[in-house]
Amino acid sequence: MKRPAIVALTVALFLGCTTTSHVADKSRPEAIATLTAGTVSPAAGSQLTKASVFAAEVTWSIDNFQPAVDYYIAPVFASKEGAGRTFSMVEGFKDDYRIPAPSGSVTIRYAVARELASPDLARPVRIWLYVMERTSAHTTRVIGKAGPFEYP
Repeated sequence: MKRPAIVALTVALFLGCTTTSHVADKSRPEAIATLTAGTVSPAAGSQLTKASVFAAEVTWSIDNFQPAVDYYIAPVFASKEGAGRTFSMVEGFKDDYRIPAPSGSVTIRYAVARELASPDLARPVRIWLYVMERTSAHTTRVIGKAGPFEYP
């Protein structure tokens, strides 16, 4: 193989490996989401158990939506680590609800057993639903939220 071909192949491989699809284009205006929760169950204020499934009917709208970007709705829980700190036992993006359009509605269902068993869980239990935008292969940015929904 000639030197220019090796250089071209190396550059192509480098560029191909460093570009990430489904990530927000930083040159475009930032997305901002509005998330509204309708019916929530179990009702806020009731007792959660290992068998509980948090369910919420939600409606969203995202300004500056980029169709090629991954947007998700995910439940997060208040952490004992302090005010404003949250966590989730969600395994990854695949476990969250992917938002396919700039606006719509869906019922989110999430089994809370893993979080209830976590030593990181703050009491009372507070759950938020976050709208997240993928910013790199392994990171997201919160662009909207609903909640908290509080349980003793």
